Amino acid sequence: PPAAARRRPQPPAAARSLRPSCEPADNSCELAAFRGTMASRLYNRTPLVYSWPISRSAGRHVYLKMETLQPTGSFKDRGLSKYINYLKEVKSARRIISSSGGNAGQASAFVGKQLGLDVSVVVPETTPEPMIEKIKSHGAEVTVHGESWKQADDLVHTMVEEDPDAQYITPFDHPIIFEGHSTLIDEVVEDWDEMPDVSGPPGAVVCCVGGGGLLTGIYQGLRKAGWHSTAVIAAETQGAASFSRSVKEGKLITLDRIATIASTLGAPKVTPTVIAHMHEHKAETHAIGDVTDREAVDSLKKFQKDHRVLVEPSCGAALSMVYESRHARLLPDTVIMVVCGGSGVDMDILRAWDEKV
Repeated sequence: PPAAARRRPQPPAAARSLRPSCEPADNSCELAAFRGTMASRLYNRTPLVYSWPISRSAGRHVYLKMETLQPTGSFKDRGLSKYINYLKEVKSARRIISSSGGNAGQASAFVGKQLGLDVSVVVPETTPEPMIEKIKSHGAEVTVHGESWKQADDLVHTMVEEDPDAQYITPFDHPIIFEGHSTLIDEVVEDWDEMPDVSGPPGAVVCCVGGGGLLTGIYQGLRKAGWHSTAVIAAETQGAASFSRSVKEGKLITLDRIATIASTLGAPKVTPTVIAHMHEHKAETHAIGDVTDREAVDSLKKFQKDHRVLVEPSCGAALSMVYESRHARLLPDTVIMVVCGGSGVDMDILRAWDEKV
């Protein structure tokens, strides 16, 4: 079957079976009450900038939402700042334990420290040493465990069960996290009319997909904005394509293993909520699961050359949609590129990735 799965407004019956409610099954009143409070603002309002070099090479108007400028370097700060604040204010949390491929762990450590909480983070063995040091720099205790995020996450659940004072931090799968990520689109909407060469809503939003938290937030933001005609292009590398396979096969797929240099895309299964939101969004979703590691690394190298900014291969998967000519057919005239960032990179690590793939 083709690697690019295309979601049309009327999904097949098999896909419709994946449509759980977008609302949380329980604690709805508690969550609604919390949403009405003033949550701590521990994330930045990031700029939306027009990319002259990418627009010129892609032949489209490409706008960059620069999430790499968040305090810890990735979009994760949005959702996790709201979620951890909720756990402190509503659940009276004193200690939090996170599982992460890196970025969610660092965001949890940063937010937890600002809120005066004890933080432990379990990362898989694939996590680069500089990322581990960044997590520790926020005062968090770090445990390295397992070959994949799933194995690290299993250990976290055991640790939480054994500690009555601890609260589990999911890296992506909670309604408040989705809502936090949706603020990304809220900001785009506020800035959109000031952008050059725009007429109406953007043609598409491009992002990468790991567990689906960011993508769910994007769908929610588009719904709030009334941008029902804006398509979504969701990119994954070949070795972490749980979302695109789920879309193609009409059921949630759990990958047997993660086999990609883009380790922060390493959730073996996406949240069911992202599937529900995908079906409710009126425009098409293009689920692209065939990005090679070589394309992801080449794209982040081109981005570094074009904009002098380093990002991780997970973000490179999304950037390949505008850098690789084979994806050009998917691109409308105006494109929002979510530069999700990632702080587990420096020039030495980039050179190592380049040699590895």
